[in-house]
Amino acid sequence: MSPTMKDIARAAGVSQPAVSAVLNNRSNCRVSAETRSRILRIASELNYRPNLAARLLKGKKSNTVAIFTGRNISALQYEALKHITYRFQEHKLNCFTVPARDNEDLRERYQELLARSIDALICFYIDFDFDRAMFKLPQVHVGVEVRNTPDIIEGLCESCGFLASHLLEHGHTNFVFLTDKLASNSTKYAGVRDVLSNSGKTVSLEVLEFFHNETIVPEILEAVQSGVTAFICTNDYIASRLCKLLQNHNIKVPEEIAVTGFDGMAFAEYTTPTITTVRISPEEIADATVELLLARMKNPSFPASIKIPVRFHCGESCGCKIEQEDKFFYETMPAVITPL
Repeated sequence: MSPTMKDIARAAGVSQPAVSAVLNNRSNCRVSAETRSRILRIASELNYRPNLAARLLKGKKSNTVAIFTGRNISALQYEALKHITYRFQEHKLNCFTVPARDNEDLRERYQELLARSIDALICFYIDFDFDRAMFKLPQVHVGVEVRNTPDIIEGLCESCGFLASHLLEHGHTNFVFLTDKLASNSTKYAGVRDVLSNSGKTVSLEVLEFFHNETIVPEILEAVQSGVTAFICTNDYIASRLCKLLQNHNIKVPEEIAVTGFDGMAFAEYTTPTITTVRISPEEIADATVELLLARMKNPSFPASIKIPVRFHCGESCGCKIEQEDKFFYETMPAVITPL
């Protein structure tokens, strides 16, 4: 049987209202610091957990946050979600993720969760258009930059533009923007396109999409044969697969073809060649998301427009000569490149 406040009060030698005041962190709690410490220690030793059903019947908050996502999230986004759960644990909040496939599915999930009295919600990189007005709870919207004016975004346009500038400095003028779906990466593409069009050089930029495209390999090889010398990929997984494909066809990276990735995944430092990319910190995404949601749980209209910085990480795949340290991939290593 789960321990109750009565059990804690009996063990601590105090009244049940005193235990309730301490465990609920009431401002009018008048117990001494020593008694408070004793109550908290005994509650921990007894593994006390509040009765959520009883709290809801009394009209109290559930201390629960729902995190809505699309059906597909990237490794970087998964890492950020992991850090968000850690932050909520530090603030004594429960959270769970709710994947949705479209706006109607999202609406149904939201209505179901209202019956469970969630206190707040996060819309996390939802990859479809949805009706933001349906939500009446404190909320934070993270990415995508072109959708529903999110509260927290990444500097996608600027960072991809920087990758294009870096490749221009290496002398490249014929580019391919390689992506699974252009519609999901339009901001990255805009950054590349704008830098190239404003470079004052005669350049070409081709888009290749491989989602449900069975001819993508011949298209990539044809682009190389036609004179393309640089591929800007929309994530590091695509960049690493491209490097492997080119090497399988005896096309040297970076001697013949330069390649860049995106996201700053740690494995990019263990490929041959290492991948030039940009690093986004999942910890910074998590910190900004949780801090903003806590502020909106106090004031739902709390304003925010937060841009998470994106940092260039130079590898060998662009043509730069990088002195490599001896490193070895290990099972529990961070998913994202750690800063220097």
